[in-house]
Amino acid sequence: MRSSGSLVPIFKKHKTSTQDSVEGRGWGTARSMRLYREWLYRKGPMSKSPPVENEEDAAVAGWLMISHKSWLYSVWWHIMLVLALLTVVMLPLHLSFYPESGIGTFLTVVDGLFVLDILISFRRTHTDPITTELVIDGRLTALYYLNGFFIADLLAVLPFDQLVHLDVADPGTYDPRSLALLGYLRFLRMRRVMSFFSRLELNERVSYGATCIIKFLLVLLLNAHTAGCSMWFLASLRNFGSDTWIGDPNIEMQSVPQQYAMAFYWAVTSLTTVGYGDFSPASIEERLFGSCYMLLNLAVTAWIIGTVTLLATKGEEDRAFYRRELRSLYRYAKANDLPPKLTSSMKAYINLQSVSNYVNSADFELKLPSFLTAKARNLRHRPVLSRVPLLADTNDMYDEMRSEASCNEINALDDQQFSGQRNRFLTALTARMQEAVLMDGVRLFEAGDIAQEVWVILNGNAEVVVPASDGSEVVVET
Repeated sequence: MRSSGSLVPIFKKHKTSTQDSVEGRGWGTARSMRLYREWLYRKGPMSKSPPVENEEDAAVAGWLMISHKSWLYSVWWHIMLVLALLTVVMLPLHLSFYPESGIGTFLTVVDGLFVLDILISFRRTHTDPITTELVIDGRLTALYYLNGFFIADLLAVLPFDQLVHLDVADPGTYDPRSLALLGYLRFLRMRRVMSFFSRLELNERVSYGATCIIKFLLVLLLNAHTAGCSMWFLASLRNFGSDTWIGDPNIEMQSVPQQYAMAFYWAVTSLTTVGYGDFSPASIEERLFGSCYMLLNLAVTAWIIGTVTLLATKGEEDRAFYRRELRSLYRYAKANDLPPKLTSSMKAYINLQSVSNYVNSADFELKLPSFLTAKARNLRHRPVLSRVPLLADTNDMYDEMRSEASCNEINALDDQQFSGQRNRFLTALTARMQEAVLMDGVRLFEAGDIAQEVWVILNGNAEVVVPASDGSEVVVET
């Protein structure tokens, strides 16, 4: 018997160990799933809280807690994400080109919102990274945040840049305006942006390559934007004199877009290591900043090149794996003196696994626990078994017996002979089924083979061939 036509999904029965029908239930798993749907609920240590029988019992006396899985907190988190990105863009502009504009008021309001976010983080639930249990104890959530991002969030909201308004005893040796650079501590909020891209990279519905490209472009643009504005700010401390990288006090007469274009140009030439030499740091502050900027660019460039190289070589690795599989097949066929037809069938199967989008369900299910595998196979294979004539005849016979029996006989029939037997039989059968997709011309079994499997053809055709007197093969049934 051989396959004919295009791809032929075939299901076969095989022997496996008894499936475990008992689901693992952790002491807090069921309750955690119910509490995920709550936005606000009360505090109570999980070790001391009474068992939660329904969703209404989730409100326990105590302090207010905020679920990190709620849609409302998700909206708040994404608002903070946008504000963090706006901070990184607008802070350098405010520092260098618009010191007297309303950007400063906007940044102050944003700082107030991030202070509120810190307070929310102390009362926000989280998932334990080791046990994966939901933690709703207010003391544990506060300790978790203190040991995590509290220090970074606190530094990002402290008004260090307001120190520029302090009186200095000797202004000639120290310019307090340089303390405004401490406002760059707000860049610690960028961890939210990186966390957002990390989620996108793990999302199977989003292209990993496109996510990396967008992330790299964002990093490069923000890098050049911040460096250009910072160098302009350092030059403004010396009034753009000859001891600065600009060396032209009349530069202030130009428009802000022209000034920004010059600063951005210097940052891009330094970032790309071109260095035309038309602009170079002159003061000590500019040289120190330029040195740190170039060292940072080395790390950023190495990170980007490494990731892009990994993406570019991924396809080469897949092709190399395919070629190794073919070489192994040829060595195996030569060592065992396999016939050409069988070798060709094996090659077709390897080609199907390598170049098509076919998902080998059996291989994937090996990674799952037994009770999940049994449920998944039951859902996938149960509709297939309902189309098998042998099982359909059994159902018809059972229905016919019920239609001809009396009420008492029906009860006896259900209780003693057929009660749940069909379902148990089909469930046990589906748990022992495997799926296979075969190419055209593959021989399933030869005449004289011992039958150890039951095949159910879902799509495609199967041909029964017999040898003719002239040595050819004749199809006797399809």
